[in-house]
Amino acid sequence: MPNQVVETATVAATTPRNKVAGSTCSIQHLNIASKNLSYEWKRWFTQFKIYLRATSLEREENGRKVALLLHHMGPEALEIFNSFDVNIDSVTYDNLISKFEKHFTPKTNISIERHKFFTRRQLEGESLEEFVTALSNLSLTCDFTELRESLVKDIFTCGLNSGFAEVKQKIISEGAITLDKAVELAKTYTLSKIEAASCSVVGAVHYNTSHNEMGQRRWKNRAHQRSTSPSTRRTTPSIRRTTSPSPVSRDRKNICQRCGQHHRFRCPADGVKCSYCFKIGHYAKMCLRNKNVKSLTVDTGDELFIGSISYVCSVKKSQWEVPVSINGTILLCQLDTGAETNVMSLTDFSRLNLKKGLINVSHNSVRTVSGERLELAGEVDLTCHIQSSDHIIKFHVIKVGCKPILGLQTCIDLKLLKRVNQVTFNKYEVQSTQSIITQYNEVFKGLGLIKSQCRLQINKNVTPIREPLRKIPFKLYESLKTELIRMQELDVISPVSEPTQWVNSIVLTSKKNGSIRVCLDPRNLNKAILRAHYPFPSIDVIRSQLNGSNYFSTLDANWGFWTIALDEESSKLCTFITPFGRFRFKRLPFGISAAPEIFHSTMTELFADIPNTVVYFDDLLIHAPTKEKHHEILEQVLKRAKEINLKFNLNKSQFCLNKVTYMGHVFSKEGMTPDPNKIKAIVDMSQPKNSQELQRFLGMLTYLSAYIKNFSEETQQLRILLKKNVIWNWDTNHTATFNKLKTLITKAPVLTYFDQTKELILSCDASQSAVGAVILHGSNPIAYSSACLTEAQTNYAQIEKELLAIVHGCLKFHQFIFGHKITVHTDHKPLVPLFIKALHKVPQRLQRFMLKIQCYDLNVMYKPGKEMYISDTLSRSPLSDSIVDLQEDITLHINMLKSCLEVSPETLESFRKETQNDKELQTIVKLCQTGWPLAKSNLPPETKPYYKFQEEINVLDGLVFKGNNLVVPKALRSKMLTKIHTGHFGLRKCLDYAKNALFWPNMSNDVRNIVTTCVA
Repeated sequence: MPNQVVETATVAATTPRNKVAGSTCSIQHLNIASKNLSYEWKRWFTQFKIYLRATSLEREENGRKVALLLHHMGPEALEIFNSFDVNIDSVTYDNLISKFEKHFTPKTNISIERHKFFTRRQLEGESLEEFVTALSNLSLTCDFTELRESLVKDIFTCGLNSGFAEVKQKIISEGAITLDKAVELAKTYTLSKIEAASCSVVGAVHYNTSHNEMGQRRWKNRAHQRSTSPSTRRTTPSIRRTTSPSPVSRDRKNICQRCGQHHRFRCPADGVKCSYCFKIGHYAKMCLRNKNVKSLTVDTGDELFIGSISYVCSVKKSQWEVPVSINGTILLCQLDTGAETNVMSLTDFSRLNLKKGLINVSHNSVRTVSGERLELAGEVDLTCHIQSSDHIIKFHVIKVGCKPILGLQTCIDLKLLKRVNQVTFNKYEVQSTQSIITQYNEVFKGLGLIKSQCRLQINKNVTPIREPLRKIPFKLYESLKTELIRMQELDVISPVSEPTQWVNSIVLTSKKNGSIRVCLDPRNLNKAILRAHYPFPSIDVIRSQLNGSNYFSTLDANWGFWTIALDEESSKLCTFITPFGRFRFKRLPFGISAAPEIFHSTMTELFADIPNTVVYFDDLLIHAPTKEKHHEILEQVLKRAKEINLKFNLNKSQFCLNKVTYMGHVFSKEGMTPDPNKIKAIVDMSQPKNSQELQRFLGMLTYLSAYIKNFSEETQQLRILLKKNVIWNWDTNHTATFNKLKTLITKAPVLTYFDQTKELILSCDASQSAVGAVILHGSNPIAYSSACLTEAQTNYAQIEKELLAIVHGCLKFHQFIFGHKITVHTDHKPLVPLFIKALHKVPQRLQRFMLKIQCYDLNVMYKPGKEMYISDTLSRSPLSDSIVDLQEDITLHINMLKSCLEVSPETLESFRKETQNDKELQTIVKLCQTGWPLAKSNLPPETKPYYKFQEEINVLDGLVFKGNNLVVPKALRSKMLTKIHTGHFGLRKCLDYAKNALFWPNMSNDVRNIVTTCVA
């Protein structure tokens, strides 16, 4: 079998087998002492199966899985295993699981189980969710088969406590409804009841932290007043007198708040259970959960009186309120100058769509004036948007209906004390950007799909190409299969069984989570695709549209191309081949040359009728003169996106900015100004330290001299330093001239505006420690850029550095070049053929770089370094900014490549050690880092056989690879030949084994010799 080659002849690095790199997965032993051992076994075994899958151990051989099971079950379970009278070396994993299942799961008495189920009722304090979950669990052992859900629904309805009498009738009247519908009805009824209880409730909070004797006496006096005759009571000024509709027609002052009666001594409700909330100490008619709260007090953990909260059942128009936006929800909060804390009901908190975990424990308690303690959920700090600004406000959250209240100190802090007429407000005046985003949060989640389909137009004169199946390492088969299934589930691809004219190849790359990414390589297909050349908005058009705007937002389409469906014929054009058959993209894949203009035209059509929006490829720019207008347009755009199922990337989007950088310019209320980042590489360029650096700087100026007035006079003072017999002496005059020249080349007429109708040239260069790039119209620069290489990047091979410079230039100038045909100039000749080859033929280490720029239409041309004045100068005088770090991509690639090869750590280390000791391979390593000579004759004799493979050779983690094959050091070649011929196979099979994993010059001849001279 082919995969045997990997086991015998392949040598490369992998992480230790059966262990996920960096994983610390572990599970606890089975709790044999559990009272419900059957449930404990099911729970533990489910956890063990998850552990096997998470650590990639589920496909291990039988013996190891048995050992893993017994090891993790613990020593007590091992005693049970010994009682099975089985041999640990011969018992199968499935058989052992069956024995434990039988041991831990006693025979079920269905009659008893059904009795438990049919007699189950909702317990005191048990929520609806807990009740239905308990019923569902009980039904599992009742053998109800298809009647299970129906019976759970019936017992759920019958078992609800007396507080749900109305919902029982509602469920019964609905007839044949599902369990989910019944639970939903009960939840809705509960919520509406709570909402009704909190309707129009207003209160005042008095919060006093005094713990002195006066506070204690006040509490005792009030308690005494409640138990004496009305004539002896005193009304405390700090307690607001309010009234509330009540079935009791007597004066509210004379009525006990627990029983609703008059009594001088002990309350008759003492020890009585409320039939509504099931709490002790009051009658149902006076239950605070059954009606609006009349009066509350807040006290500390030591139960000292420190304040009161009063409620009424109707809101007076004269009372003060202010709209407060919290997490996108607007609450009307009462302003109470007599309150010293802020209060919110748990119902209102649940409306905010925030996690209950945000509520912290409070050391205060809440009581009614009658002394009855109410449930306090806790306290929470919330970000509140009030009058165009955000504030963090602490609220006490109460498990009872009440109006949200802002206390005295908060009113002072927020300057809300001045009374105004009835507050009226525009929706967008109090609505924050965050609230709009929260309202349309689904627009920022998942993968969208626009209903309209696109068609790829093909030049019929181009002969279709059917790519053959490319070699994929056997170790990646399972990962590839998993990714293909995932893409089918996302409706991105589908299998193909019929013949297709075009068949493309694919390239596999690693993701951070260890899975792989399938990338289409459509280079041949792109040669046949006809471009529509859809017109894009010019900078002048955008400038006129944005004139007068003060607020800006940019939205980035998430997985932009994948949101557009292909029609049937276009989908067949995007067919690709894998070891598991052919598949076709159902959505517009990345890398298709016509994709940018297709996406741009589609987006333009979808949002053309919404004012103050600018579409530029996958970016959507929103602008408005006022914040209210901006929020209104933003909501229109997000609403449209929701309707058409378009998704945006929240992390790449920006909202409600005072200025925005777009297409190389900064737009703000002041108008349009050049983006400082375009010229930062020149402005921050350090002054020359020697004549060589000065000569390089003047060379760049000479290239731009046609646009610099009086060029000779302006540069004369600097050119004197380059004359023979002139000692280098840089002074303040030279610095002034140097700075003036930098200013000249960062302004018109040298620096020009971007014009999409003109040819674009991207010039890129790399030095040993930096990269530089400039984008031009002809010889006029549009923008400059430079960046330092990271420490890891300085060790890259020269071809990698030069390709990295192109990647940097493309990403830096994305808004200029995306969707346009770009000419790229490089002084590294070996790069040019890489952009002509199919992607799978590019060395794998460079594939990571190529995939980064696959979405651009690049025509890479060689240009001698002496003619690349600007990019060369920028790369040798870089900014301190770091280039985009692709080291993580490189590391992922290395790990994927090594994972395709299975060897022990000892073998890996021997290869690395012998590679370091091999002079021939060390010369190859140096050539990869510094660059290969143009002529083969300039190489040492021992390295000349590698010359024709130079584009495929790369160094990974101290090992030398030719493509996917490991280059074997001389000291290990004899050992590898022995392994290749271990099974005494024929010549063809031995050659296949060797070529599948290894490489060294003349390897085929060496294999042929050992096979033909074998005497076995």
